[in-house]
Amino acid sequence: MINRLRDDILDNQMDVIRYESEAAQEQRERVKQAIEAIVALVALRNPWAVTMLYARQRRMEALLADMGTQVRAAYGAMARDALTDSGDLADIQVAAMNHALGRVMNDGDQRRQPRRPVVDAADIVLFGASLKAWFDRQAQDLIWRVRTALQNALARDGSLEVAVAALQGLQGSAEANADALIRSFVGQVAATAAMQTYRANPDVVTGLVQVSVMDSRTSAICRRYNGATWDLDGSPILGNQLPFDGGTPRHWGCRSIILPLVNGEMPSDTTFEDWLNSRSEERQRDILRGRYGLWRRGALSPADALDQRGNPITIDEIRSRYG
Repeated sequence: MINRLRDDILDNQMDVIRYESEAAQEQRERVKQAIEAIVALVALRNPWAVTMLYARQRRMEALLADMGTQVRAAYGAMARDALTDSGDLADIQVAAMNHALGRVMNDGDQRRQPRRPVVDAADIVLFGASLKAWFDRQAQDLIWRVRTALQNALARDGSLEVAVAALQGLQGSAEANADALIRSFVGQVAATAAMQTYRANPDVVTGLVQVSVMDSRTSAICRRYNGATWDLDGSPILGNQLPFDGGTPRHWGCRSIILPLVNGEMPSDTTFEDWLNSRSEERQRDILRGRYGLWRRGALSPADALDQRGNPITIDEIRSRYG
């Protein structure tokens, strides 16, 4: 029973990872569009189109003011849309956790339904800050970098072409920042929905255990926390001495999750490789797509199999599974 619950939640976690890829790709595209809009604005207001230094500086200051407004608006829209999608995901994840717990609660003669908490994505914080606050920080960082690049080009008597090249060079890091943020926030939404569902059903869920993906990419902190146990209030139990400290995610890009203990029963240890091999061929093909043959031949590592960047799933697809 407890191992089936573990497998149901791990199945769901794989879909969450796939949705992270979809959400991250959307944010990368929007960052690209924001950079392109900045380049277009610079070309339109081109400070190098005038010869007098004073006139160039005046034009540059007006350009930078408009650029800041433009970037803040773009990132504000990104934050609003991501928060809307996160609200949908929170509802879906509560439904997924209820489905998994419901299968346990309906074993035997009993017919009970787990209680469903209400999770507001706007209340969720990631490492001490809201999603909006994180996007605001990224907007300010991009504004500072763009301002520095343009002012350097002007001070060194560069050209529009030099400035545009410098701006295009900022795209990779800005995309990576947005990617890391949305992936971690999606993980935080899923973790929050799970935790609130566990805590809403204390008659069934009696404790918590962290399960970390153990491979070459596992962080030191998640290696240390793998198998650590707590009660629903986060107090260490069963010999564990590590504090709960908010649970997962424990760092940017964290792949660890918190599983429930049901009636004090601990799920047996399993690796990602064992879990994936226990899935049906149809599910393995769904997860691995074109890499299925490599997996069956033992030519694909568990870490690479877990990487779902080339196998995204949309919010509507994940809703059709659990919503």
